[in-house]
Amino acid sequence: MTDEQVEKIIKSNMMLQMNLAGIRADFEEALQRTWVGLTNEEIASVEYNNHPLDGIRSFARAIEAKLKEKNT
Repeated sequence: MTDEQVEKIIKSNMMLQMNLAGIRADFEEALQRTWVGLTNEEIASVEYNNHPLDGIRSFARAIEAKLKEKNT
């Protein structure tokens, strides 16, 4: 193996280590983030239709969408 090939392998390994460190830091930051819930006003503002089953599903999806919006 030539010195050039060895150097190329070392550089690739260093880049991989740097990428993994960045991914690890992002993951740890995400784990430490505080969950943000909805206020009573935000829950009350969600509209859903009056059919019992469809209403529950649409209400759940609307709440889910608001939570995703606040926690991303």
